[in-house]
Amino acid sequence: MKYLLLLLIISSNLFSQANVDEPIKFDFNELLTEIKLSEETSNINGKVVVNIFVSKQGKLTKTEIVSSEDKRLEPIIIDALKKYNKFTPARKNGEFVDSWIKMPFVFSAKDSKNTVSYYNANPELEEIKLDKNPEIDMNKLMSKVVYPKYAIENKLEGKVIASILINEEGEAEEIKISSSENPVFNDATKDAIKAYGKFIPAEKDNQKVKSWVSIPFNYALTVTEEKIDESNKNQVNAKFDLEKLMKLVKYPEEARKQEIEGKVIVKVLIDDKGKFTKYEIEHSDNKVLNEAALNAVKKYGKAESPATVNGKATASWVFLPIQFRLK
Repeated sequence: MKYLLLLLIISSNLFSQANVDEPIKFDFNELLTEIKLSEETSNINGKVVVNIFVSKQGKLTKTEIVSSEDKRLEPIIIDALKKYNKFTPARKNGEFVDSWIKMPFVFSAKDSKNTVSYYNANPELEEIKLDKNPEIDMNKLMSKVVYPKYAIENKLEGKVIASILINEEGEAEEIKISSSENPVFNDATKDAIKAYGKFIPAEKDNQKVKSWVSIPFNYALTVTEEKIDESNKNQVNAKFDLEKLMKLVKYPEEARKQEIEGKVIVKVLIDDKGKFTKYEIEHSDNKVLNEAALNAVKKYGKAESPATVNGKATASWVFLPIQFRLK
């Protein structure tokens, strides 16, 4: 009873998700990538429900365990929440406000290696325990991966974690890149998932239901992959001046007011004349920063020189990282 009373006292001074105009926003998929299970905890099955309090500055200010089926999971979740800390605060009457949200975490170990983690498509709902997790043939999925030629030529390696929303028909309804050590692998990951075909969906009460699954893709060069096509051996990447680009960045007033910092990576298609022809947000620590990043890239407009293959100009994709830091 004392524990319940404490929660009521705390929440009385804060807005709940029920009485705000816009709730707290966060990337649940990216948050899950911060959960680090040890050998001891990798096979735990269970649910932990946490109340988190986010200030109007977007800072995680308090966490409370509401319920827990295995206490060994509690510090792991709390640590992940603190490391993530990329919440967009709730709004009331157009202003950011302090608020809280209930977050359930369900752990269902696939195997001792914990290569696949499952969780529900609706993290705001507490009743999310599945009777049967979706099934994936990992060998088949990995066989669909095509190592990007650009990555081979530049000897790039890295890990990508993709989150897939598998619907009742077993289709990949939505694909999100939760984390990526190098954006050059993102499209290859998405293409492999699309090429896989249909998955076996999750089940609840003998009914097929939607569910998310999080899968790591490890890109490591082999001797075979390093034998690249000789015709592309003399490729030179497009050149651009990051210092010049950063001078064009206008820090969003809203982000400055709320002391929001972070990184945005913009994926840009450069034609054979060096002109920027297409822009996409590849990664964003906070959506408040996106428009400013895109505007800076559009103002920059043209690379110092386009990519070339054997001396001939060619179109190419580049990834422009824009860091927002308050001085």
